[in-house]
Amino acid sequence: MFWLAPVLLACCGNVDGMKERRATLDFVREAFTPSKVEGSLIEAERANIPVALANTTRPLVMVEQPGLDLADFFVLAARSGDIATYGSSSQASISFDGPVMVATRGFGADLMSGDAGSLPDLLAARQSGQYKRVVRYLDGENQTISYPVQCNLEAGDKGTFVEYCGSPYQEFRNVFELSKQGKVVTSIQWHGPDNSYLTIRRLR
Repeated sequence: MFWLAPVLLACCGNVDGMKERRATLDFVREAFTPSKVEGSLIEAERANIPVALANTTRPLVMVEQPGLDLADFFVLAARSGDIATYGSSSQASISFDGPVMVATRGFGADLMSGDAGSLPDLLAARQSGQYKRVVRYLDGENQTISYPVQCNLEAGDKGTFVEYCGSPYQEFRNVFELSKQGKVVTSIQWHGPDNSYLTIRRLR
């Protein structure tokens, strides 16, 4: 499997920074190496990509949950300002600010909402930068809890950008793969402690 446990924020200019840089490159290479596990449901669903593309002319993404070996196709259902929401035939939904996941429903332990900060603009400009984000989840009493995180975006390996985010409560690292035209085509994004990382493939 290619998801990893949360990691510490990057360090620079010392041995720890060099180790973190190597770990980042390993993370990127492993993240975008397709799974070859025989009998994988995700691999079986990937084989249906041509059919899914033929069945709609609308924007389409494939979302994979490696931790559960699940995958589904999501079609653009609505736009509200900068937020685009995609829905699946199973009534699940996932919302994006640009390429950045900011909410889900129907995934279990959902990301209730999130603020992407300046990340969408930095990715569009292919620029590194530092910024703040917020992610929100439900607690055991169905109350929404906000978790602010400090983030850093850096250029990775082979047309990727790697985002490091951390706080006293959680740390994670996301990867965004850009096409030659500068569009995010594949990303691995932190969903939350229960589901870990999701892989998001933009098919159209």
